[in-house]
Amino acid sequence: MGPLAKFVGDVICCPQFGSMIRIVQGELSSSTGSLALNDSAAQMCFGEAMDFLTDLGANDTLSNLCSFKSENLTKGSCPVSSVTEFEQIISKSNLLEACTSIDPLKECCKPVCNQAISNAAIQLASRNITSLAFKNGPAGNGNQQVVNDCEALVFSWLARQLGPESANSVFRNLYSCKVNKGCPLVFKDPSSVVSSCGGSSPSNITCCMSLYNYISGLQKQMLITNVQALNCVTLFGSMLIKKGVQTDLYGLCQVDLKDFSLQVHGEQGCLLRAIPSDVVDDSATGISFTCDLNDNIAAPWPSSSSQSAFSLCASSDSTLPALPATPTSGLEGMRYAVAWKINIMTSITVFLLLVVCT
Repeated sequence: MGPLAKFVGDVICCPQFGSMIRIVQGELSSSTGSLALNDSAAQMCFGEAMDFLTDLGANDTLSNLCSFKSENLTKGSCPVSSVTEFEQIISKSNLLEACTSIDPLKECCKPVCNQAISNAAIQLASRNITSLAFKNGPAGNGNQQVVNDCEALVFSWLARQLGPESANSVFRNLYSCKVNKGCPLVFKDPSSVVSSCGGSSPSNITCCMSLYNYISGLQKQMLITNVQALNCVTLFGSMLIKKGVQTDLYGLCQVDLKDFSLQVHGEQGCLLRAIPSDVVDDSATGISFTCDLNDNIAAPWPSSSSQSAFSLCASSDSTLPALPATPTSGLEGMRYAVAWKINIMTSITVFLLLVVCT
């Protein structure tokens, strides 16, 4: 929705939008025999999709917000677009076996479906590229763009084969892996924090007030997932260490993971779960989304300035470990609602019903 999109664009809106576009593209291939549209058809289709969503109340800057254009519906520089030729090149059985059903946690650590998609894209991209040009790998000599364009067509083919519901589940899980690899927050210069918190024994009051003031700016940006929060606290901590901070500021000032997500009027923040999340617009309950109730976790201080992300993937196992356990509060499994007001810069006030559960 218009005012809400910028707060959930990275984790909910854009993954939904990207999945929808690929599914539409796959559905169209059933009648056209092609996994991509020509330039004029792509402009028309994309324009109609945007008009349709905007008429329903979607943000009219969705294309910019999600970095998606009509050109993404064409074959780009991929040498193959027809369904027949596509299926002659790639291994249909291997691709479907890898992507028909995926484990949303294991896939992020040891990719199976994503790797199969990449392999298929490389096969397509190499169709019109000499072996000499591919000697240095698909990323060499400007070949990466060709691979990326072919990868989009692999998604379209999967949508065609799996059907809208199954394809959406697979695509959303793959998007989650990509989203949770980094931190979407924008960090300004932390010099004020460094100045107040430098040395081996900084003043608790002065240092923590400076840190809280800095974090309060981050809290106005967007909702993030619990895994993104881990990446964000690690990235910010490493920035401070590089600038000479010697003390664990998160421990000193009792900073939690949820302190890095969107906060409203001093109320608790919300960390979305690492698995795909949706916003639901219900006529009876209003706008709602699910937060991780077990998100009251102390922010871990990075071990060194070179640690820019938090690794959740165990080296000897393909499973994704749980987030650090928080002390038992007796709230596990409870479901409750919290009324939130989000003041939008355009002076629009959006009332949200936030459904919170584990």
